[in-house]
Amino acid sequence: MAKANRYSQIIEAIFLKTYKKGITEIPFTREDIVSTAKNLNIPLPKNLGDLLYSFRYRTSLPLTITKNAPEGFEWIIRSTGRASYKIVISKETNFRPSEHLVETKILDATPGLIKKYAMSVSVK
Repeated sequence: MAKANRYSQIIEAIFLKTYKKGITEIPFTREDIVSTAKNLNIPLPKNLGDLLYSFRYRTSLPLTITKNAPEGFEWIIRSTGRASYKIVISKETNFRPSEHLVETKILDATPGLIKKYAMSVSVK
């Protein structure tokens, strides 16, 4: 199994340091990120905010965190103020396209005069 990337190692260590069964939130600060990276002998990311942004919007939290969520819930990272955050339990949200929804076509509202004299292929 491949070694987890440094973002995963840091957030995982922060989570596991405080987590106990039944806990619903784990507060931490940017300073905790710095000290955790130092304790793990991991080079500190140049952009600390990217570590948080990454898990909030781009990638899933590590399996060691997600497996501790009760059924129907998930762990997410929330901002709680300037340089302070918390990993909290939240109802699971699924954003999937539904086959039951009708596709809505949007009519082309480009005026005819504009279409006639357009110089690019982007307007047809």
